Amino acid sequence: MKSKASSGFWFYSKTQEAWTEIDVFEICGVGEKWRNTYNMNAHVFFTPTETHHWSKGDTWKAPFDFVDDYHIYGLEWDQAVIKWWVDGKVVRELKNTHWHEPLNMNFDSETMPEWFGLPDKESLPSTFSIEYVRSWRHTEDGEPDGPAN
Repeated sequence: MKSKASSGFWFYSKTQEAWTEIDVFEICGVGEKWRNTYNMNAHVFFTPTETHHWSKGDTWKAPFDFVDDYHIYGLEWDQAVIKWWVDGKVVRELKNTHWHEPLNMNFDSETMPEWFGLPDKESLPSTFSIEYVRSWRHTEDGEPDGPAN
């Protein structure tokens, strides 16, 4: 969106026993500090052995403006590693220490006043537009098994 609202793509699992999350991206379409900044994170809110929230965040500065065109964003995770992809290029890798269960896929738009500020009235309404979504799962031999249902 071309406003100070966040466009988000993320995965999570939350039960009484554990709550984990992987943020594929949280991006803001305007402002010198945030425009073209791809924010990624992996959170552990709690597990049976961990009671405090911790996260491993990182950023990647895109060589393009997110609001000018569609791009292909992806997340790949297996038992060993989590990879963040943009337009066919891995932009981050992280050792997979906690994310070994199915996760729910989410897309959202939200304001984050402490982070991006509030959207300017002139920039609203603003739309987070998604052209398509695809998902795959790995088989036991590690190969993709086609689209997940």
